[in-house]
Amino acid sequence: MKRIASWFALLLLGACAYLLVLPYAAGPALAAISGLMTGLHSSFGFIFAGSLIAIILLFAPPIVVMGMTVPFLLRFLAQQRHLGEIAGRVFGISTLGSVLGTFLPVLVFVPAVGTSKTIGIFAGALLVVVALGFRLSAGAAAGVLALALVLAPAPALRHLPGEVWSGESAYEHVEVIDRGDLRFLAYDDAIGWESVVNKAGPRTGFYFDYFARLPQYLGRPARSALVLGLGGGVIASRLHDAHPDLAVTGVEIDPLVIDVARRFFDLDPQTRVVNQDGRIFVRLDRGTYDIAVVDAYSRQFYIPFHLATLQFFRQVKARLAADGLLAMNVSSAGADSRLMRALRATLPVVRVTPGPEALVVAGWTASAATLRPWEGVAARIASRPSARWL
Repeated sequence: MKRIASWFALLLLGACAYLLVLPYAAGPALAAISGLMTGLHSSFGFIFAGSLIAIILLFAPPIVVMGMTVPFLLRFLAQQRHLGEIAGRVFGISTLGSVLGTFLPVLVFVPAVGTSKTIGIFAGALLVVVALGFRLSAGAAAGVLALALVLAPAPALRHLPGEVWSGESAYEHVEVIDRGDLRFLAYDDAIGWESVVNKAGPRTGFYFDYFARLPQYLGRPARSALVLGLGGGVIASRLHDAHPDLAVTGVEIDPLVIDVARRFFDLDPQTRVVNQDGRIFVRLDRGTYDIAVVDAYSRQFYIPFHLATLQFFRQVKARLAADGLLAMNVSSAGADSRLMRALRATLPVVRVTPGPEALVVAGWTASAATLRPWEGVAARIASRPSARWL
């Protein structure tokens, strides 16, 4: 049995070592998986299938080995003591470890040091515990190796052509990418983009420019605007460019993205920036705005569900002036989709631009009733297909 225990200890050490080097091997592995899936034309299919394959290939080996630990310990220790006592102790420790392993990475380590470092810290700690627990002579060496790998700079998952900067927040992997005169803000997979600025001038040629035209539909000078989903701050800056006296408030949930907007996207310093979830902001805020813009996307493909409900639109309406307007980037939402029905139930006058990158303007006054689809929006967005997919 001792011989089997030694082999199992080596197997556990191998799983720990696997996790220690995983952050360094993940980049090439993910690139290879992406290369095999170039035939998929569905964004959802690419993300779902790619994520599933990557998780299985990268994490299945150590998970399978570590899943064998409790059954092995029960069989090994049951030879020395009463099985009930041993099982209770092992499962108690296992439950405590599961609770700590669930909450500490998500609430403490990932926000503080990032995903790669978190994997390294826990793998290193597990490696030392295994080495000491089995009284292996390699315990000290294993500890030194684990410490060295944990303290080493975390590797980048990828380096895209034109990448200016990349970093990891508690919410996503953030990248700043240059393509000629255009600078893009991308999250996670970089299949789409969150914000874009033109380094050669204020106009981007994308839908961001059209939000700057909203004040003209009020029939009076606009005094204030609210942007939910600040991102790179492009909409807020374009509103300031076109209307210098407009007081703009930008709400962004990710503090790292706010920092990136200021450092790399020339966020207008007059913008009042609030680091908060958009739904919470409109519920707690007591300000009144002439214009509200919702441009919040999760993983660049879908609007967060809590920002697309009837209750949310009612809360936004409560923050609008009596003749205020709500504008939304809704991508390709259908005319009879739940999102559009919720909008019409809140603000009965709704106008939608044609095309796959639809924009919505909604209101309930005579000025809103005069709104027409913004001609050329879809055509201008479609004129830059190379920028849509980074």
